[in-house]
Amino acid sequence: TYNPLNHKWLSLTGGKFAYPWNRTPVTFDSDLNPEGFDEKLSFDFHGPFLQNVTVQGMQLLFNEVSKGPDSFAAGGQISSKWNIGHFWTMTPSATILNWHNADALLQASAFAVAAPTTGSTTPPLGPFPVPGEGPGCATGSKGSGLPAFAPCAFAPNGITNATRIDSKGVPHFISQFLYADAILNNTFQTGMKRLPLNLVLEFLDNLNANGQLNVGVGKQS
Repeated sequence: TYNPLNHKWLSLTGGKFAYPWNRTPVTFDSDLNPEGFDEKLSFDFHGPFLQNVTVQGMQLLFNEVSKGPDSFAAGGQISSKWNIGHFWTMTPSATILNWHNADALLQASAFAVAAPTTGSTTPPLGPFPVPGEGPGCATGSKGSGLPAFAPCAFAPNGITNATRIDSKGVPHFISQFLYADAILNNTFQTGMKRLPLNLVLEFLDNLNANGQLNVGVGKQS
């Protein structure tokens, strides 16, 4: 991290680092460190209400391909900090993050690795490899009707991202991924300095979700 003494409002970070932006485990697990670059402009104020305004950009690398385009995410966040009286501190933030070439996740771990068997669909579109080592398809609860092989719902952590197979048998996500993430973090002083009350409100939407689906997994945004 480069943070010049004469310009403390500037912070440039590269490599593998702890999260320098506001986020929750909805978008990034707490036990992971992102890799890439982050540029932050942060300005402190000394008024009775507004305490800080921060703007930053991030470029994150998540999959390297030897013969083809790498997978990365790029976006930015704007946030601020407010004091509402002596007992309430409010930190709102808004983030846009666009994930490029996310299909590489399917090639690497979900469908193409060590596939032991094949399946087919009605009408016939296969046979297709069933997931091997990766998280594979979300078959859902018994009787849900979700397919057990691609095209199916991609299922790490039980999520349901619909997929499709192209004419060469290569899996792809039906939707692309553009995160719009709004977070309102509130801290209330309770009178006990070591025991404040923290209330976090968050709304996350995938602006690049595809609404035209036929695999029965519901809205993809």
